Amino acid sequence: MNAGVSNSIRMEGLFRVNTDISAGGESLATVADKAVRKHLDFIVVSDQFLVEAEYGLPPFRNVLKVYRTRKSVSTFGVDNYLALIKSVSASHPSLVIVPGADVAPHYFWTGNPVSGLTIQQFSRQLTVFGSDDPAFYKKMPVIHNEPSGVFFPHTPLALLPLLLVLFGAVSFFRKKVFYRDAQGNEYAPPKRRFAKIASLLAIVVGVLWTINNKPFTSPGFDQYADNGRAACQRLITYAREHDGKRGSRVGVFWSAPEAESKQKMAGVTLITRDYVDDMLGTAGYDGFAGIYADTSTERYPNSFWDRLLLEFLSGKRHRPPFMVGERDYHGQGRAELDYIKTVVWVAAPPSSGKRPDAQAVSSAIIDGHSYAVCKQGGNEITLKTVELVGKNHGGATTRAIPGGTLVSASGEPVFLKITGELKGDAGGGKSLPPADGTVLVVVDGAKMVSLPLKTMRFSLEIPIPNAALSQKGRHYIRFNIESNRYGRVVCNPIFHRTR
Repeated sequence: MNAGVSNSIRMEGLFRVNTDISAGGESLATVADKAVRKHLDFIVVSDQFLVEAEYGLPPFRNVLKVYRTRKSVSTFGVDNYLALIKSVSASHPSLVIVPGADVAPHYFWTGNPVSGLTIQQFSRQLTVFGSDDPAFYKKMPVIHNEPSGVFFPHTPLALLPLLLVLFGAVSFFRKKVFYRDAQGNEYAPPKRRFAKIASLLAIVVGVLWTINNKPFTSPGFDQYADNGRAACQRLITYAREHDGKRGSRVGVFWSAPEAESKQKMAGVTLITRDYVDDMLGTAGYDGFAGIYADTSTERYPNSFWDRLLLEFLSGKRHRPPFMVGERDYHGQGRAELDYIKTVVWVAAPPSSGKRPDAQAVSSAIIDGHSYAVCKQGGNEITLKTVELVGKNHGGATTRAIPGGTLVSASGEPVFLKITGELKGDAGGGKSLPPADGTVLVVVDGAKMVSLPLKTMRFSLEIPIPNAALSQKGRHYIRFNIESNRYGRVVCNPIFHRTR
């Protein structure tokens, strides 16, 4: 979308909402009611898709196993989940509800039952959203969600242990004759208990071996080796293959990549370390959580975000990674429902007066037409417009919003225009105190300028030096605003190229 905000509708909402279907403490209807009272325009519902841990003992780890399962979309039922979202959407016409799920593609075990077991990267998650197709979710390539079928490439080999079953059965039931007299009478040898036991053992082992091989299930990745990056890439590729099918945009964003956690449950330690390296080592995803209730450093110059964006500019990546504000709402804690928001500029529907639907909101998030905001108490920084403005060879003004590309004539001045206000009462009284915000503008990963906000309502026109855009090719401009009293804003990049 290269047009300005005049061709778009500004919408505020929540990204990543958990309900009582999985880890949340409130029903979807309750969350929707709260969102409407907060005057929010949309929520992206992303209950946990599948929460299961399984440990098996060799040699038959798929048979001799212990597993634990929690509430999730899978236990609730995918069809029921999507039907509920549709029903709650119908009863809340002013609120756009986007279906989605939090997905942990892979985890792995370290240690042993004697010295102690640890589950590694159990909460390494991606948020997949946009599709309302039950089959899409049911077939997601996630550990313990391997699809079943009559035949897979490994099936013939996986069925080979049935030969052992056949051998044992023939040996057990075969009638042995060691003597036949002149009258035709047959005399069998004395029963050999060891032979019978060996035959039964062969049958049992063959059956267990066959079941352990899971011949009619896609092999996937098991949980006894660190295949996490490959498993995550497989999920991303799966989402890419379904993006646009059935008319649905499908988005996939890394969740809280710098967050870490450690806890102990049922004698097992669960550890999740930051997975920025997994982001750097995978491709095809749409973005990541940039603001969330934990550590995040992507907004600073020369961050991992800049590295990813520069790889996109150089052609190493086919998709630019965009950022969202991840609320991760569970219905618990003291923070307000809209403590962290994602604000999008959605393409206006062709029909006048018609509101954007879930697909329009999904597209705006996927395409980066957005910024993330974190409030400070009841105060927040609100952006009304964000545009990169220049002129083409004919002298006409050209514009682009976050996620878009401005094409301007070489040598023509380019400006970053930002309008907004600091909302709230940070001073605790009736009058608003002086603003204390700082705007940091980053061009191609390097800090360009840092300037203060001097008024509660601001309209900035920041020139981008020609020297920063002099080289041929694409560039990007992004910014964030920080305030001790009003929170912070991180805006997605606007790309630029000359023609």
